Amino acid sequence: MKRLDLFLMISICLLTLFSIGSVQSLSCTDNITTCGSFTGNNKVYCLNSNINDAGSSNCLIFSSQNNVSLDCQGYKFYKSSLASGYGIQYQTSTNFEIKNCVIEDFVTGIYGYYTNNNNVSIHNNTIINPNRSAEFIGYGFRVRGNNYEIYNNSVTTNETLSTYRGDNGTIYNNTFITGLTMSLTTNSKIMNNKFYGGYWNGDNWNGGIFLTSCNNTEITNNTFSDFSIGISVQSSEYTTLRNNTLTNVTGLYFFVSSANDLNDYIRVDVDDSNNFGGMPVYYKIGLANTVIQGLQNKSIYCVNCTNVTIQNIDVDVGTVGLAFSNDSTIKNINAGIIYAGSGAYTIKDSNLENGYYGLQLSYITFSNISNVNISGDVGIVLGSSGNNEFSRIKIKDGVYSAGMGILLSGASNNIFRDSIIERNFGDSYDILLMSGSDNNKFYNNLFNSSLFDFSGGSSNEFNTTRQNGTRIYSYGNEIGGNYWTNITGNGYSDTCTDVNQTGFCDDAYDIVGDRSNYDYLALSDEHPAPPIPPAPSPSMPLNDTLSDVGQGVGNLLLNMSSPIAIFIILIALGSMVGYMIASIGKRIGGKI
Repeated sequence: MKRLDLFLMISICLLTLFSIGSVQSLSCTDNITTCGSFTGNNKVYCLNSNINDAGSSNCLIFSSQNNVSLDCQGYKFYKSSLASGYGIQYQTSTNFEIKNCVIEDFVTGIYGYYTNNNNVSIHNNTIINPNRSAEFIGYGFRVRGNNYEIYNNSVTTNETLSTYRGDNGTIYNNTFITGLTMSLTTNSKIMNNKFYGGYWNGDNWNGGIFLTSCNNTEITNNTFSDFSIGISVQSSEYTTLRNNTLTNVTGLYFFVSSANDLNDYIRVDVDDSNNFGGMPVYYKIGLANTVIQGLQNKSIYCVNCTNVTIQNIDVDVGTVGLAFSNDSTIKNINAGIIYAGSGAYTIKDSNLENGYYGLQLSYITFSNISNVNISGDVGIVLGSSGNNEFSRIKIKDGVYSAGMGILLSGASNNIFRDSIIERNFGDSYDILLMSGSDNNKFYNNLFNSSLFDFSGGSSNEFNTTRQNGTRIYSYGNEIGGNYWTNITGNGYSDTCTDVNQTGFCDDAYDIVGDRSNYDYLALSDEHPAPPIPPAPSPSMPLNDTLSDVGQGVGNLLLNMSSPIAIFIILIALGSMVGYMIASIGKRIGGKI
């Protein structure tokens, strides 16, 4: 009986404890009600209410702690100013967990400071930065350390996740708006995530995943939508792509940006299980003496290929690319972008529309690019390249207002001629020369813009010698410089003085007013129109000999068979006979 009573008492006590635990978790060791700094090991912190104004700096800071968990229990904290501050900062910590937090309007939602963090788990959090702008960069996560897991999070910000110097990280089952940047990581897995772009001022200026100096990265079963670049790999080795789906990518679906390192290309494993724009990717290495044509793939790449021709392909806004593939040709292509890197190429007779870039070229030499029509935000990007010739190129505006016709970076000794570059948006450059862009020549082009920036180049020329040739615009049979106009039709070539109507402006054109970049033979519109040749006479010459007349009549008979034509010919014959008889009578002195 006493034993039964003791059992009942113990049961009642346990039920009471369970009831108390249902209101406040028994695992919480410390409750958080405001921002602050925290230390100590073996802690479980719980947020029990919203923090409505986190001030102007960092909110929750955890330093040098082991075996610590932060459970926000679905409560949120936000800051009134976007100027600075981290939502949660942890540093020099091992076995650290962050879960169930709602973080709003911080420069970085969760920041793993320093690189000596280990065994970190970040899951079931929501990070929102709705008040972004093009000038403000915000991050969902910035993670440094080893052996981390990031899963089941929802992040909306400019830069979703940035990881630095981390090994053995796994990122899975997250929803990210916008992308992911990773650098100096090893043995990372990115799986089953959803990436959405186009949230920066409503434009698609960002990318899905950017890898820089990362080794052994697996990207598997992810979806990407609404980006300008899907997946970019730079200075990274052993990257594997499997079963990824990319849609509505306006630029490169897949991009190896280390254009001068062959290892970056051949150590990327991309197979046709990846779906780019509704089609499998075509990524081949080492082809030779081959024609690639008729494919229906959004992204077509040939790497380390020799004497390969890619032709007669229509991939809409997709990409056609060559890298480390000398003596190769791209022609008759309808695409968004043509990419070429590290080689000598022929690119011709193609239309590039609706991609962010048109021609994206890096480390190319002695290449010939001709007869290409481009409708893109940046027409030609030429980087670290020299001794190439561009002719008969037409570039017009793309989707966005801020664009460029020709962008040169570290590009020298190139020729641009016989081309039309029209950038009608007010803030669009026709030519932008960045650092190291020297000794380039531009002549017989039409530039329809008022914006040029030559600050990064030197010794560039904007005319050739005066010589006979077909002008890109205006009357005249000589070429020399370029025709400079704008959308209002009052550019330098439209208004310059040409007293003798030679078709050249009398004064040199100081293009950007720096007294360093002149067109000494700028074309004018004052050359007279060529005379109109007289129309040929319809009358038939009168022949003095019978044989000539007979031959003419015979030709008429052969070519005219209608009754009216025959009647006319008979009358003509009668007149000729009468003329002959009269002539004979005059010669013998008689009259008839």
